[in-house]
Amino acid sequence: MSRSPFASRSSTDSRREGAKAPPSLSGDRDPAKGSLGLIRPLAWISGVLSLICVLSLSSLPQATGSPQGKDPVLPLPAADLYFHYDDDFLTPYDRALLRELLPSLKAHPEVHVLLYAHADIRGTKEYNYALARSRGDAVRHFLVVQGIDPARIAILPLGVDPIPHLPLCTREEESCFHLHRIVHLVEYIPAPRTLPPATVRKAPPPPLLVTANPPSAPKGISLLLPAGKLLVENTFMYVHNSATQVGVQSFTVNQLFPTTLVNIQQLSQDYYIDILSFYVGLTSRLELEADVPYVYRTLDAFVSPISGTGSTGTPTAAAASGNGLGDVQFGLHYQFNTHPALGGLFLGNLMVKSTSGTSPFSIPVNQDTGVLTSQPTGTGFWAFEPGFSVFFPTTPVVFYGNGSYIYNMSRNFGGNVGTVNPGYATDFNFGGWFSFNPKASFSLGYDQMTIWPPSQNGIQIPLTRILQMGSVLFGTSYSVSPHFFYLVTVAAGVTPDAPNVQIMLRIPLFY
Repeated sequence: MSRSPFASRSSTDSRREGAKAPPSLSGDRDPAKGSLGLIRPLAWISGVLSLICVLSLSSLPQATGSPQGKDPVLPLPAADLYFHYDDDFLTPYDRALLRELLPSLKAHPEVHVLLYAHADIRGTKEYNYALARSRGDAVRHFLVVQGIDPARIAILPLGVDPIPHLPLCTREEESCFHLHRIVHLVEYIPAPRTLPPATVRKAPPPPLLVTANPPSAPKGISLLLPAGKLLVENTFMYVHNSATQVGVQSFTVNQLFPTTLVNIQQLSQDYYIDILSFYVGLTSRLELEADVPYVYRTLDAFVSPISGTGSTGTPTAAAASGNGLGDVQFGLHYQFNTHPALGGLFLGNLMVKSTSGTSPFSIPVNQDTGVLTSQPTGTGFWAFEPGFSVFFPTTPVVFYGNGSYIYNMSRNFGGNVGTVNPGYATDFNFGGWFSFNPKASFSLGYDQMTIWPPSQNGIQIPLTRILQMGSVLFGTSYSVSPHFFYLVTVAAGVTPDAPNVQIMLRIPLFY
């Protein structure tokens, strides 16, 4: 849906939130032109932010216990480092914990470190063994970079085999899987070895000390889908708008075709949009998106016909509705870095909006009211939206910012109308997601869109002006897994041109 009748919105803000609206992302911003603009941006960026919150906090230690006396669980020592599902990235919590150990390790060079690397039961034995080793390598690499002699660090990749002296629960649920995704760090002082004088061969290494491969850099934070993965989501959005100037500009453009001029005295528009979204990981850093919307919208207005002399007639109630396929959108998201640079993770976005919805220029006008006989489900113009997003993960908060430019292509209708352009737009939003725990988070942000007036044959259409649409954003999410979570976002308009309220509910369907 769109906030203005003329701007097309795509997915340039920031996944899977507020944030894949914010990643600006889908459709026309004009409530009177019926598209997805305002909300899809909020949806995509909220999504990305929810994902970062999950990745940042899923590694924090959780309270352990033994419900109903089942599966006794021993308290985990402070030197246990937790990892999120199917990854080996050290979270800020892990790094802070390791930094606390550094002064003692540097002050006592006789102390060695043994890393028991573990994984949960999901996956093959070979894969879990390799993942456990990779997690151990990540810890070893961090300690070596901080100045610890690599000869003092040994790794024992156990995969899913038991960790000595550390019983873990066995229930097949996330609360238990979380406890298995660890590297258990043990400090010890090797016992001195003495050999008989006649012994010349080297003593074998202790059975538990496994020589580690050269340290490899951890994989980092990936905000997009892994290569070959498919995610399907359903998003329902409701938008209510009573901004009269938005309606004026929409009516003015529509009236390039009819002959009836009207004075809009009161306007109320409601949009009900259901979007089926598909995300496909092309590479580890490149993701493809497709959004297929179904739009139902209504309009209620009080209008007064304007005569040839300029006088206004008696106010008349006008009502219309429309439903059908909206403007389908396609997009690409590219992640530039997986390890924070200057503290941030950076994404580039490009969205393209089609004209698959019903164009307002194909709908007849009621000559008595000047209102379209039915409401369009599309804008009638192709649009391109390049954008740039940045995220600053700082447990337990993720700050974000996003900017995009919406380029609506002109269209030549011939005859006395000629070439029409619905106006270009810019969109900026920023805010933060605050995590209560590894599964639940809350967001607060602000979105500002500026839409330039429409033009006919290169000349600004009369009675139109620049629209300023500002909204305060609120949201909450609940994560089932890093790529599978529920999201609710509310946008409340704070400028006269902005929609009064926009509510979005996002539900994952398949991953």
